[in-house]
Amino acid sequence: MNEVFAYTPIPVGAIAKALSDNMPVPEGDEQHYVRAANVNTLMVVDAGYDSDDLESYLLTLSQVHPNRSFVIVIDQSRAEIGIEYSARCHAIGPKEHVCSEVIRLSAPSSSKEAVASIVRANLLTGMPSELCVYRPPKELSLVHQMAQLAEQVLFSSSDFENSLSALVPFLQENHLLVDLDWVKLGIWRDQIREVFDRPAWAARLADIERIEIRGESPHKGSIPIGALLLGGWLANQMDYKIVSGKGSVFTLEATSGKRISLVLTGGDCGDSSKVKLVTLEFSAAHGAPAGVVNMRRCGNGSGRLETAVNLGEEFRFSKLFDDEDRNDLIMRYFFIGESTLNYPKSLRIALAFSGVEV
Repeated sequence: MNEVFAYTPIPVGAIAKALSDNMPVPEGDEQHYVRAANVNTLMVVDAGYDSDDLESYLLTLSQVHPNRSFVIVIDQSRAEIGIEYSARCHAIGPKEHVCSEVIRLSAPSSSKEAVASIVRANLLTGMPSELCVYRPPKELSLVHQMAQLAEQVLFSSSDFENSLSALVPFLQENHLLVDLDWVKLGIWRDQIREVFDRPAWAARLADIERIEIRGESPHKGSIPIGALLLGGWLANQMDYKIVSGKGSVFTLEATSGKRISLVLTGGDCGDSSKVKLVTLEFSAAHGAPAGVVNMRRCGNGSGRLETAVNLGEEFRFSKLFDDEDRNDLIMRYFFIGESTLNYPKSLRIALAFSGVEV
């Protein structure tokens, strides 16, 4: 059971006291509420954000790890900084609750230095900090300023699909980057490994001359981020460098001098909240024995990832998947796990496909 305490205004000079006082429980409530936090969570949003959506996001984060959250609201209509205190509590027994604190600071962008000072002064000492980029604000300078206080940055690269250059500062700092769109692609990477871990199919890697990846996105005219990231991961895993390319067709070259074509295409998915990877195809060289690996997503919402391999005769296998939203992916990352080891290099290559220099 989750319990949300309403926001209570507090003076700037009273933050430390509010964070050290007993939890503001309703009078006569016999339940026992205890603060618990092992991480500082930082967020920056524009005024007018979807309060229900953000509330769901905060509850998810408090479930995966109790935290002290700082939600910074950029509100140009304000003349001064406003501060409010709240908490998100989870029952751990009949009368026991563990609570995560939320400090909401509302201020114009001109007050960003003062806001940063307030946040810095009230971080949990000795605890790690994470920046969670929830629905990026139009003005990103405060986001990047908060990133300097964090060891980990959690975000969805699809939120930056129209401005991928905004991801460059994250790569230039020594952060652990957790991209929820990378987590979503985990099933594709696992299935690719399953194909080429088999000796008969791995032997055909040298015959590949063309890779085509198709995704869908609500942003017309752009290569979907899923296609860019998977293309970057494949180039990194296969040790290929970009030799030339423009638009959606690229020539990649291995250290041996062998070249292949990589085609990244996109289509309109007709849903502003969805970015989907749809098909991936490896084609063998002309004159080589038949060799095509085709992977495709089947079904909207929950469905399956279907793989067909043609090496003279066809083999098929599939894996079920869920159409996970932002909160599902957070839960999967923190409770199940997903390797981010190859993510920075894959993102650098993905940005290069888009013409963004790092």
